[in-house]
Amino acid sequence: MSVFRNAGKAVFVLLIGALLLGMCRAGRAQPADKKSRLELVHADTLRYDRIGDSGIVHFIGHVFFRKGKKELRCDHAIYYRDRDVTVFKGHVVFIDSSRSLQAEIVEYHAEPEKEVARGHVHLVVDNKDIYANEVVYLVDSELAEASGDVLFEDREDRVQLYAEHVTYDRRLERGRSEQQPKLVKLDSLRRPEMTIWSRKMEYDGKEETATAVDSVKITRQDMIAFADTARYLDRDKRIEISGRPRVRQGSQDMQAHKIVLFIEDSRLKQARFIGKAAIVSHFMVNGMPAADRLYGAEIWMDVENDTLRHMRVLGQATSVYHVIDDGVVQGLNQVMGDELDLYFEAGKVKRVAIFSERGLSQGKFFPLKFTNERPAESF
Repeated sequence: MSVFRNAGKAVFVLLIGALLLGMCRAGRAQPADKKSRLELVHADTLRYDRIGDSGIVHFIGHVFFRKGKKELRCDHAIYYRDRDVTVFKGHVVFIDSSRSLQAEIVEYHAEPEKEVARGHVHLVVDNKDIYANEVVYLVDSELAEASGDVLFEDREDRVQLYAEHVTYDRRLERGRSEQQPKLVKLDSLRRPEMTIWSRKMEYDGKEETATAVDSVKITRQDMIAFADTARYLDRDKRIEISGRPRVRQGSQDMQAHKIVLFIEDSRLKQARFIGKAAIVSHFMVNGMPAADRLYGAEIWMDVENDTLRHMRVLGQATSVYHVIDDGVVQGLNQVMGDELDLYFEAGKVKRVAIFSERGLSQGKFFPLKFTNERPAESF
């Protein structure tokens, strides 16, 4: 065992370090490109331990290595000759031109080049942050696998993905998780704007989309939605929900084969309900539960300042709504046609326009007694 201490002899220490690294690589063919190897720049103390036919090199205190454009710093580094592995410990920082890595411990494998980081890991790559208990980064394939309390954040698009395990493909800018992930979309003030839960999730940074599959739940202000699949398109500010989708917002329940929600300035602006669409608005009539109902092949909804303004119902359109005059319920209207346009004030229907072939549209009025005796059915 040999111990060398830096006492104003930095050059001597670096020469000894180079010699020790050469000893560790003795008998092994080396790449022609010197940048493909770790090169020692500084260490306060060096120590070489021989174990059988192999050996271990310790680099202690203000350790600094280079590898091409990459810089590696830590408190203590250990090189294992038999495995060609270097372990960096204490305030570990890896920096190159396009990414940085911080952790308590990093195992660096030379061939194939791989970094295994553990303990308060923070990987920054392409304006994306990955926090985790452990991150394995495969340099050649540019693939990162993070596990344990993972937070994946795209700062530019203000998207956060939480999970126990996330795989991120740097070339495709695509993150994937299959362990109860949660995606949070932040507003311009970095406040949660929308949250998506599911059993599987994929985030595509290039396309700025997130796809959630299996047991999907979405919350946004007073809206909650459930479905088998959901897709969020950030560029279009659009959410597509399919697979038995159901949405509840305030007193309204909505369902269809597919639901498309359009968001603008963190507010719902439009909605499209496609395929066996139904919307039910719940309220109380003389102390009893009641509901306005709307059915059709498609329903288009326009919202202004979080208030429903207009609905268009297409294909076998049917509307059943309460007639209210000066706050008093007068009765129930049932309207049917090829297309209905409904206009709202204060959440209540004020005017209905029916578009249909002559003789096919229908309209019936039922007096108040009918509404009192027919409480709203469950949705």
